[in-house]
Amino acid sequence: MSKFCDEESFKQNDFVLFPRAIMNWDSEFNISNGAKIVYAFLYDMVHRVSGGYEVDEEHHIYVNYDGKDIAEDLHMKSEDAEGYLKELVDARLVERRDERLYILDFVRKR
Repeated sequence: MSKFCDEESFKQNDFVLFPRAIMNWDSEFNISNGAKIVYAFLYDMVHRVSGGYEVDEEHHIYVNYDGKDIAEDLHMKSEDAEGYLKELVDARLVERRDERLYILDFVRKR
């Protein structure tokens, strides 16, 4: 017998918010679905109330996160995670500065 989702099951699981706007990026940003998932994951990190982010001297939000961390959290190969990050950097959706990842907010501007 199937168990339907209930309030308790939502409290026990951690979800990543996937902004609907990301699904329509095919014409504007030439990125793979894997890169979209990584962007959604990073976007979710910087928009959580608990704050999985830090703030720099210029008041810009960033995360100390790399391809290895993404690979571990999303259960993928490190090479794939690095490839998706490169796609996001090339599309100017993520900016890398040293060990920091700045996630550009292209979702809200739509």
